[in-house]
Formats: sequence, structure tokens, C-alpha cells
Amino acid sequence: MITSCLKDNLIVPAPEMHSLKIELSAEQPAAFVDLKGKELYLDHQDDWHLKFQNEDNNWAIFLNPLKDVSIHRTIFTELELVGPEYIVLNGPSWQKDVPLDKTILPAIGTWGDYSFEFPQSFNRVYLIRIKENTSLKYRKFQILGATKERYTLEMSDLDGSNSALVLVPKNEAFVHSYLALDSVPLLVNVEPMKSNWQINFTFGLDSILKNLHQADISVQSDSLGIYQIFGVNKPEVELAYVNEAYADIDYFFAKELDFERCEIMSNHLVRYDQGENRYFPSSHNLVCRLGDEYFKLKIESVHFERPQDFSFDLRIQNL
Repeated sequence: MITSCLKDNLIVPAPEMHSLKIELSAEQPAAFVDLKGKELYLDHQDDWHLKFQNEDNNWAIFLNPLKDVSIHRTIFTELELVGPEYIVLNGPSWQKDVPLDKTILPAIGTWGDYSFEFPQSFNRVYLIRIKENTSLKYRKFQILGATKERYTLEMSDLDGSNSALVLVPKNEAFVHSYLALDSVPLLVNVEPMKSNWQINFTFGLDSILKNLHQADISVQSDSLGIYQIFGVNKPEVELAYVNEAYADIDYFFAKELDFERCEIMSNHLVRYDQGENRYFPSSHNLVCRLGDEYFKLKIESVHFERPQDFSFDLRIQNL
């Protein structure tokens, strides 16, 4: 006897649903969400300047968009050849990371030849400029190389003082490693282990033209500003935005979607109303695929006050 298995014949258990309160601010700039464990990890440590990729065969180094940090790459390959007079004599151009559609182009750029098993550094000397209120702080550094275990940098003040050899762990248990550039470079803990989260709600540099409204946090740029985005724990999770009503999104609908992997994505779960100068939940919903499991996400209420106090209720349902 041949039987058929139709959607109407399946007994599907009631989906698990839960809600989380996401609150972001200068003191709490990121929230890491575990879709399966219903957990929320809050980042209370924003005092970092450089972020290093830990994924195997990925070597990018990013800047903290919530700190006014910029990079200049010199033509020199010896650290001692760049001193305090360089700023005055050369009038260096300063670069920030550039947001693309689903990733970020780091201002540091390709710092070595990645075709080797481990990158062979070009040994270029970089300057980093950090604005703190009305003051400017400069440091210089070289990326000496990287292995599966660590990045190695040499760093000092422009006059050569406070020189340090900095070892940044490349730990695949975490998506990124973070470095704070105070008088002494310091490794800081920001993210939970990558096994404990899939999506990170935070702020990021993005295009004003793309967002079509005033930046949530202004920076000294005519084209860029700080907006809500979320980071993705790739390749653990895949995403698809949909316009279907939240109640109509079920397991069978999710299975037919085209998912994509990305590092960052604009937060289209909210929409900005120019007239009221505030955010509202949007008509978009987000579907996440994690292995053979599917989750649907929507934002139910939003509270927003400039410059960067932003909170919302996030509903998550396991399909």
C-alpha cells in the first residue's frame, strides 16, 4: 500500500515562542541573542578600538564605529621612520571602515598576502587617530603577521614611547577578538562564545543615502552616520527578510525561502517616520535558519531617544 505525506496530514507541535527586551545605549552598545536558548547577552564593554576576525582563513581588522577612530596607511615599512612630525608635514588622509551591502570594507584594508597558509605581512606602518571629545590621540603600529593562534602587532606612540609587542588571540570559539588602545594596549571581552549567540543587535556605520533619514548618531561625514544594524554569527545562521504577516509564517513557508549568509544587515524590522522623528515596528519579519531549525523574528514596540538610547521588544518563535 502506498500512502502520501501531505502538509494537512502532518501533526506539527505548537511552536515555541518567547520575547526579549533589547536595550541599547552608549553604556550597553550591543545585545547578543541566542535563538535556541532564549538567552540574551548584553555587552557592557564598549571601550575597544580594533576588532579582529577569528574565523579560519579570515584576517580582517575593523574599527569601532561608536568610537571616533580613523586609520591612515603610510608608505613606510619601518616603524621608527614615522614620528610626530609626520602628521604636520604630510597632512594624512584619514579613513573609516566602509559599509557595503552585507559586509564591511575595513579601512586597514588587505594588510598582507593572504594566499599563503598564514598571511605574509606587507609591513606597512599604520597610524590610528582616536578623537575623545576635543582631544586627539595618535598611535602607530605594524601588523607583523598572523597564525591560526594569534595576530602579532608592534605598536607605540608616535615618538616611540609606550612601545609594545601585542599578541591578539585568534580564538575560533569567538567570532572576534577586541583590542583597546589606551596607554597600554589591552584585550577586552565583548562577545559571548559564538556557540551562545546567532544575532547581535548593535549600532554601525552606514550610508545616509541608503537609510533615507537622519543618522541616529551623527559623525563628521556628509555621507555616513551611525544606525541600528545587526551582526550575524556566520556561517552558523542564514537570514531572509519577508513581508508576509507574522502569523502566516510557518515551517513549510520557511523551508521554501532563499536564505543568505552575511556579516551585517540593516535592521529592517524597524522603520523611521520622518514626520514624527521616531521609529516604529516595520511590516518586515525576519526568518533565520539554524541548521535544520527555523525561527521567525519581529519587533513589537520601539522606544528611541537620540543620541543612542534604543529599545524594543523582540518576539522569537521556533517553527
